[in-house]
Amino acid sequence: MERTLKLYARQDLSMRKGKLAAQQGHSACAQLLNAMEDHGASRYLNPERSGHFLDFLDNPLLDFNLVDGIEGLQAALTDPQNASQIIDRGLTEFGGVPTLTCAAEGLFPLDPHRFVPTAVNPIQARQWLVFSKEQPLRKDDAAVLAALGCLVQLRDLMVGDRETGLILSLENPALKAWLTDGFGKIGMGIKTDKDLDELQADLTDASVQTNRLVMGKNTLLVIGPAFAEDVATVMGPESDRYTTRLLSLL
Repeated sequence: MERTLKLYARQDLSMRKGKLAAQQGHSACAQLLNAMEDHGASRYLNPERSGHFLDFLDNPLLDFNLVDGIEGLQAALTDPQNASQIIDRGLTEFGGVPTLTCAAEGLFPLDPHRFVPTAVNPIQARQWLVFSKEQPLRKDDAAVLAALGCLVQLRDLMVGDRETGLILSLENPALKAWLTDGFGKIGMGIKTDKDLDELQADLTDASVQTNRLVMGKNTLLVIGPAFAEDVATVMGPESDRYTTRLLSLL
């Protein structure tokens, strides 16, 4: 199996940094979830694929590529049948038009009976990708960090090992809603690493799942999946775009 997760994003869409990161996080999540067996109340990654996934997390190899247009994206894919292509609903960008934004391939051959999320509006549960702005953050680094961070977060929600396989239970209502709604994410920025530390500590105290990743000088905090009301006491109501704690759209 391919040991590199290959990421592709359309540069002609001129997505803002946070939007690009969220979309690439979608593609990484889809690539993993589409490789898992649907057992109704859970998702299951067989032992062979689990071992491969755990090896990847121990030594993550990601290859990020910018492409031009739908044609460029399709041409870049080496195996479209085993790629996860993301169509954004257009609720926040693209004028309300569903738009193919990015894709991921590699790591696994995908299950022929793929998980298809139901388009639900408004989104009930989501992940938040919060990047520290203390150091300059390039778009490609944001995309790679987001993809890896979302996979690490999913791994932490699983039980099992490489011998028995990994299981993602859907008993958690927020996780189930997040999957059903299409893996919703939003890219945010926070001014300093110290602010990020304080935010993570407060979310931990509020029993909200978080994971922190560092790549070079850049830091990402992955929050959730969680219901908006569960993070509102820490981050502020979503209607205010999380302007508290120096948070802003990225």
